[in-house]
Amino acid sequence: MASLAKGAEVEASSDEDGFRGAWFEAKVVRCVPPLRRLVVQYHTLVTDDGDGDQPPKPLRETVSFSHVRPRPPFSRIPPSGGFRLGQPVEAFHNDGWWVGRVLEVIHGRGGRRYNVGFEGSEEVLEIAEGELRPHFDWNGDEWVEPEFDKPRSGIGQEKQDVKFTKGSLVEVNSDEEGFIGSSYAAIIIKTMKNNNFLVEYLKLKADNEIDPLREVVDSLNIRPMPPIILRIKAYKRLEEVDAWYNDGWWVGVVSKVLENLRYVVYFRHTKEELEFDHSELRAHQEWIDGKWVRASKGLNL
Repeated sequence: MASLAKGAEVEASSDEDGFRGAWFEAKVVRCVPPLRRLVVQYHTLVTDDGDGDQPPKPLRETVSFSHVRPRPPFSRIPPSGGFRLGQPVEAFHNDGWWVGRVLEVIHGRGGRRYNVGFEGSEEVLEIAEGELRPHFDWNGDEWVEPEFDKPRSGIGQEKQDVKFTKGSLVEVNSDEEGFIGSSYAAIIIKTMKNNNFLVEYLKLKADNEIDPLREVVDSLNIRPMPPIILRIKAYKRLEEVDAWYNDGWWVGVVSKVLENLRYVVYFRHTKEELEFDHSELRAHQEWIDGKWVRASKGLNL
């Protein structure tokens, strides 16, 4: 209770449409334990009233205990080597911290940037590394870091009844010549007849090289986004992986382990070998009979 006492620095969330998945920095103004409610004053949100001559006042709001957590004990300091593909993160955007996960690592002269997909929305935004922090879960007593090398959901669970609807974030497997073994992140725009869906790809562009590519795909070529497996240990030779290449994930096998967490990956369908950084790989998983199955290790090339 001390962490929610008057004057405590906290973060508050909301169930309102457009604000789910966001945490806003605030200070406790009043605590009412019998009602399990708090009055908080936000640091970045302001009231709408005002006559134009006076600056807007900080917004105050009454919130439930269940919508408040202590201020996380970490700052915007990226982990060693930066954030990894698939890693849960919080991005400072529109005056709050929004929960998402890294979909792409962008290396540039100005430093690393990341494409981040946000839970509960269709947005994918490019975020500078300095505007990200690791995502931790507050269980009511302490901060819990997501476990490394273990899935956050899905693996080893019973068959899941997945219903794809408008706005669902999915991966589309390609069966075109030259693209077999690759999958691409997309958002379902519309459900259609005969188990077909109109999807919009997050990275692939239309012929004009400007608009996102839209395409009608069969349900057999769609799967949910794989559960997150945060990998900090090195991949092993002959381990099956997905490699980020040409705006999609390509199934391959580690053929050589190099220094500094770099690898050579062999792709069966194209009979190519390419070199990748650790951050450009993820553990391969298969969507079989409505559940995720980890790939076996020690495959033959």
